[in-house]
Amino acid sequence: MEKLTDCEELVMKTVWDAGEELSLMEIMQKVNDKYHKEWKPQTVSTFLARLVRKGYLRHYRQGRVFFYQILIPLEDYKSRLTEDFINFWHKESIGSMISEQITTLREIGEDPEGCCYPQEYLQEVINEAANTIEFLCVKLQVKF
Repeated sequence: MEKLTDCEELVMKTVWDAGEELSLMEIMQKVNDKYHKEWKPQTVSTFLARLVRKGYLRHYRQGRVFFYQILIPLEDYKSRLTEDFINFWHKESIGSMISEQITTLREIGEDPEGCCYPQEYLQEVINEAANTIEFLCVKLQVKF
């Protein structure tokens, strides 16, 4: 999976958020509205062509209009970003990442043990984190 530029990421996020096939003009309108851009059709068309070439989207023509379909789901992309982040910044260690987050919470005056949160909420967060860590360790084959 090739990395995306910031602009390609904005266009792709717009398509992911829509959750359906969109035309060039629909994508342009949505990305301009959501991200306060003033991109013209040619600009968005260039980004879409790159996304097709990189395998994130496929396009087809219906009459005179091109439509774009998602090939790489958002969850796959986010997993890849998470993997890259952990590998680059935390030397493939999820434990290092969690430790840093706990340290940051303490530095800003938050209690990482969660005394400010109801116990049920904390248990839910702990369970979700454990499931996520287990999933990432298996999927990404990283050390804990």
